[in-house]
Amino acid sequence: DIRKYSYQVISSTISIFCAVLLFQTFNDLVEFYITEGHDIKFKVAVNFVHQLVWFSVLQLALAWISGCLCGSDEKRKVIIEDHESMEHVEMNMSCWGVLLAHMTGFAAINSWGTVQQTAFFKQSPFHCLIVLPLALIGNIMLQRCTDTIRSTVAGDDEDELEVLWDDEVEEAENDVSGLALSFLSSQSLRFYIGGTLANSEGEEDGESQYEHTSSQCVALYICGFVFIAIFTVLLVIGKTREDAAQEKEKAAEERKAHCSPEERAMVEAELELAKKNEASAEVLGRFLEMLVTTFSMSMAWA
Repeated sequence: DIRKYSYQVISSTISIFCAVLLFQTFNDLVEFYITEGHDIKFKVAVNFVHQLVWFSVLQLALAWISGCLCGSDEKRKVIIEDHESMEHVEMNMSCWGVLLAHMTGFAAINSWGTVQQTAFFKQSPFHCLIVLPLALIGNIMLQRCTDTIRSTVAGDDEDELEVLWDDEVEEAENDVSGLALSFLSSQSLRFYIGGTLANSEGEEDGESQYEHTSSQCVALYICGFVFIAIFTVLLVIGKTREDAAQEKEKAAEERKAHCSPEERAMVEAELELAKKNEASAEVLGRFLEMLVTTFSMSMAWA
């Protein structure tokens, strides 16, 4: 466990730094060759296109690595039956998924952060906060679209690579949403406490960044601790839901194995109903995971 979590922390740290450098390089090129000298509305439009480009790269890269894009069923079957090949695919998907998720997350921060800089939304902290639900709705719509595409490609009979593809993409999309929503929340909170809206990169211009009072700094620290508390509660709720679902499924399977032929039909009907309810439970579970990521990152931004 120590090796596992140490690897995860080191991997995430390296990924974030690489993603920052790579995204900043591409974003500087976009600003220099495309958006420089244009008004804020044009910049918003270009930034959203930039975000969609990285979002598409994320989807296509993970689909390609998993073998679900342009990969035959026979080739995937060979990979699934070979333990080392499966581990290799899983490591590649995890590596590129985390890196591209962070780059897409920074692109989402850039696009929605630029929206906060427009005349309407920068009027007050409340107006600035309105961008948060807009970003949430936009991300959920993208997630539902890509989820539908994956379900169509995989069909009813998913193999292990298609399940892995779905899991890795969902985790990456949750990271994208968490990065964007946490930054937007932090921007609005800093605007409310400090009275100044930072730019889309979180920086305050001029002397205002040095004029904040001690009480404002303490208020931000308190908000950070509140975010930690909310993150912990959501984490416990998610774990409790997951354990309860697993116990319920396990109990149903045990009943099916030991029940009489007369009871088997009723148990199978219960299992079928549970599968039908699984879709709505999965959506709620993803939303909960997104909130967990959002509040954990909000603590860091605060």
